[in-house]
Amino acid sequence: MRPGEAMRGAKGSRPPEGALPALTVAVCTRDRPDEMAGCLDALLGLDYPAVNILVVDNAPPDDAVRLLCQSRPGVRYRVEPRPGLDWARNRAILEASGDVLAFTDDDARVERDWARRIIEPFLEDPRIMAVGGLILPLELETPAQVRFEEYGGLSGGLEPIRLLPGEGWGARGLWHCALVAAHASGANLAFRTSVFSDVGLFDPALDVGTHTNGGGDTEMVFRVMAHGYGMAYQPRAVVRHRHRREEEGLRRQIAGWGSGMTAMLLRGMLTRPRAAWVLALVGAHGLFHQGLRFVRPGSASRRLVLTELRGTIEGPWRYLAARRRARTIARRFGPQVPERGATREVPPSASGSGSSATRAE
Repeated sequence: MRPGEAMRGAKGSRPPEGALPALTVAVCTRDRPDEMAGCLDALLGLDYPAVNILVVDNAPPDDAVRLLCQSRPGVRYRVEPRPGLDWARNRAILEASGDVLAFTDDDARVERDWARRIIEPFLEDPRIMAVGGLILPLELETPAQVRFEEYGGLSGGLEPIRLLPGEGWGARGLWHCALVAAHASGANLAFRTSVFSDVGLFDPALDVGTHTNGGGDTEMVFRVMAHGYGMAYQPRAVVRHRHRREEEGLRRQIAGWGSGMTAMLLRGMLTRPRAAWVLALVGAHGLFHQGLRFVRPGSASRRLVLTELRGTIEGPWRYLAARRRARTIARRFGPQVPERGATREVPPSASGSGSSATRAE
C-alpha cells in the first residue's frame, strides 16, 4: 500500500476467545463523579473476556471518585497528582497491564461490543499500533450541543481507514500522518502498550489542563505514525459522547481545537526540524480550510470559526508557556513511575507539562 492510501476495512470473523489480547481501558477524570458513574456502568457491561478497567483521578479535590470506584467491583483506581490530562494519560500507560491500552472519557458511554471492535485492527495487522473509533453524540438537547455537531463534532466518518508506512514514507508520509491523525480522539482511542517504549509518553504540555487545551491525543497518533507504525480508524467501535451543554464550554472546546493543532505542529517542528516545512504546510492547510468555512455563503458558524482561528494563532505561544509550566510541575512532583508492584517497563519521558487539572473532553 502506498503511503496515505486508505482501504476499506474487512469485517472479518469473530476471533476465538483465547485469541483476544488483554485490554486495559483507562478513563482519566477529575471531579465529575456523576459522569464517571455512567461511564463505569457502560464499561462494566462490555462483552469482552479480558478487560481491566483503570480510573486515573487527576489531582482530585476530594474522595468522591475513589469511593465511586470502590463501589464498582473490578475497577482499579489510581491517583495522578500532577495536574493535566496528559499527565493522567501517562499514569495510565505506566499502570496498564494489558497488551492494548484504550482510552475513553468520563462523559462518554461505550457500546457493548466496543472493546471487540477496537481490537479488530490490531488482530488484522501487526503493524497497526494506534486505532481510533467512531464518536457519536450521547444527546442533542441544547443549542450548543446541536451547534457542535453542525460544526463537525467528533465523528471521523463511517469509512474505515488503514494508514500503513511504505516506500517513500518521508515527507509525504508525515503530511498524511498529520491529516489522518485528526481521526483520533482521546474519547475513543487505543494503542498497543508496547509502542510507548519506542515513541515515549504523551506530552503533558498539550491538551486539557494546560494553556494549549488540546492536541495531546492527535500528537501521539501523529508521533506513532511518524515512527513508521500503522494507524487504523475503526467506525464499528462506537462511543457516545456528551457534548458541552453550554455555549461557553463549546467556545472553549473549539478554541482548544485551534490552539491544540498549532501547538502540536510546533512540537513536531521542535522535535523533527527536517520536517518543519511539511508541518508548516499542514498548518497552512488548516488555516485555508478555516477561511473557506468562514466565507462560505450562509454559514451559521462564523463565530465558531473565528474562535477556532484565534486559538490557531495563539497555539504556538500557548505551547511555549505550557512547556515552561511543565518544568515547574516536573520539579515539584519528580518523575512519574509505576506504583509499587507494577512490572511494566517505564517508557521514556516526554518533554513538557501541563498547568492545571484535567476535565476530560
